[in-house]
Amino acid sequence: MRSLVGLAVVVTVLCGGMALLIAYITEDEIIDRLLAIEIEYLQRTYVLNSVLPTPRVDYIRLYARVEQAPSVVIEALIEHPRSREIFTRDERHFHVRYLYFSEADQPLLVAEVSPLLVVTNMSSGLLRLLLGVLVLMIGIAIWLAYRIARQTTRPIIQLSNEVKQRRHSHESLSLGAAGRDDEVGYLADTIEATYNELQEALHRERHFTRDVSHELRTPLTIMNNVLSLISNRQITANDTLELQQSVDHMQATVTVLLTLARAESLQTETLRLRPLVEESILSIHTALQAEKFQVELSMSDDYIVDGNPQLITLLVTNLIENAQQYAASPSLHITADHDELCFSNDIAAPVLDDLMAPNQRQADSQGIGQGLFLVKRIADALGWQLATQIEADEFSIILTVSAPG
Repeated sequence: MRSLVGLAVVVTVLCGGMALLIAYITEDEIIDRLLAIEIEYLQRTYVLNSVLPTPRVDYIRLYARVEQAPSVVIEALIEHPRSREIFTRDERHFHVRYLYFSEADQPLLVAEVSPLLVVTNMSSGLLRLLLGVLVLMIGIAIWLAYRIARQTTRPIIQLSNEVKQRRHSHESLSLGAAGRDDEVGYLADTIEATYNELQEALHRERHFTRDVSHELRTPLTIMNNVLSLISNRQITANDTLELQQSVDHMQATVTVLLTLARAESLQTETLRLRPLVEESILSIHTALQAEKFQVELSMSDDYIVDGNPQLITLLVTNLIENAQQYAASPSLHITADHDELCFSNDIAAPVLDDLMAPNQRQADSQGIGQGLFLVKRIADALGWQLATQIEADEFSIILTVSAPG
């Protein structure tokens, strides 16, 4: 606003000054033209009559000698011999010209042009007009500056307020200025994208912490049990196998969880699903055998899907362990038909509405409510669709898998 007001003042003063200067120059030019016309008349008359002529207008006098001119004119010419304009203390203004009619006649033309000085006589009024225009222009400049400043800063202020309101929110940011085809839109797009990327990274980090706590419990328990047993006896081949399976499971699980946490894309391939499901069952067979939990597998040997083997193994293991903990009877039925993979088990208690959300767990659960949420995330990473279904006393998790293209 200061810049625009300052510009208005400078432009007004410059334009007003130029207008006054042009007016004064025009006034002087008109007077010079009038004198030139009169001088031409006097010269022509002298040529015809050879007598010093009389000017036609009363504000012009023709003196045969300089000494006959008014005293103020003589004094000014003595001080400034080449002067053509003379200003007196009594506010009179003279224009003087030396004429050359002949060797004998070289009169002095003196014109008192005070009545012709229209601009000079109106100078005080012009200055008041200029001052009024200046005040008006300053007012207009302030109004325009306010409007322009308000219009220019409004989207920035709105953008700032939107970001400020979402400062402590963990949801994705959606700014009203995003998508605009200007600098504000570019800024909003950048802020929105950066903020959402940071939120996604924070979510992945939070999920990774929960996932590690959830997924490493079982292998750590198995390893702890084996170590407790072998402290009282010699280590057996079965103990070594269980330790190795637990270590391998932990290594594969950590690799998958780190990949999910970093939002990296795992390499997918076309593979047979049955061996992966069997591998998942065998990896936790000790816990299943201890609780006499039966897993029925109805799947052809050549059932093929597109996916990542580590992710699929982790997904299947989580679903089996979830069924082992919550099933009303110690059994789980896994079937595969066309592009649907189904895990079904009996239930006795009502099931929560949204088991796939984080931190959701049944009343009798000892876990952290992360299992099925992790399953949902793994399914999303594989590009598989996941849905739940309850019919009578049976609970099913149905996966729509990616078949080979």
